[in-house]
Amino acid sequence: MQLLQCIRCADTGGENTLVNAEHAARYLREIDPQSYYLLSTVPVHFHRKQKQFQSVHVGPIIESVNDEIKQIRHSYFTLAPFQLPFWLTLAYYNAYKKYASILYDKQCQYNVLLQRGDFVLYDNYKMLHARSSFTGPRHLRGVYFRYEDVWKKLQRFSK
Repeated sequence: MQLLQCIRCADTGGENTLVNAEHAARYLREIDPQSYYLLSTVPVHFHRKQKQFQSVHVGPIIESVNDEIKQIRHSYFTLAPFQLPFWLTLAYYNAYKKYASILYDKQCQYNVLLQRGDFVLYDNYKMLHARSSFTGPRHLRGVYFRYEDVWKKLQRFSK
């Protein structure tokens, strides 16, 4: 889970976009089972390197267990170039493009301009987050939580 809290708004822009990537994947499975199959079975490389942190992950874009979607990875800055066999390349790129077209469809996006003190909390494994361009200083605080910990706490408070 990720919580994003607005500490300071930008002078202009900086609207947040959230997309339910799990819902989009289920829709892809419905309209194009072959594309879904490729994106949920063919492993690709993800790589993130920062000053004091490096992460490499190899796995499909859509990770599922027994047909239940567990996690979606769709990040242009961590997705490494595809290293696919030649015979699979065109079909894979077409599947990736079809899924991306669903994710980028405005009807699938929720856009919100957070004001100072506002926050959003979402499942970072199944939702995608982006923002529009902005000018001036902008400060969002991001905090990550384990899914299980969040629900345990919420259940305790709901009794």
